[in-house]
Amino acid sequence: GRYRVVDGMLDGFVHVTTGTGNQFGTGAITVDLPLPCAGWQTDTWSMGHIFTSMANGGDRLLDWHAELLVKAGWTRGMIFAPHSGDFNNLEVHWSAAPWDTSTGAAGAAGTGIPIINGGYSVGDVY
Repeated sequence: GRYRVVDGMLDGFVHVTTGTGNQFGTGAITVDLPLPCAGWQTDTWSMGHIFTSMANGGDRLLDWHAELLVKAGWTRGMIFAPHSGDFNNLEVHWSAAPWDTSTGAAGAAGTGIPIINGGYSVGDVY
């Protein structure tokens, strides 16, 4: 990503990729910020998009609307995405269900947000 600070405001963009491999693993996908959000700015929403491919069993190519939430004092942004291709309500973006700590098993395909039937979130997050 790139950013600049202008009159105390953080301005920039971020491009999140999977790096080696082609999925994000499990859990929420967040963005660390170089500065905390100003205390007077309670909720800041920034628009973006997520493209998912058919790798790892995904059922279709999708281009999702996404938003980044940053609240006062936060140094991490939470990415929100549609629940699934059938619904447009936004939820925290998960690449798959979290690890099952009792068994050590990885999250199952089709359990992330947005839900991709039989697959995991892969591709780029902007």
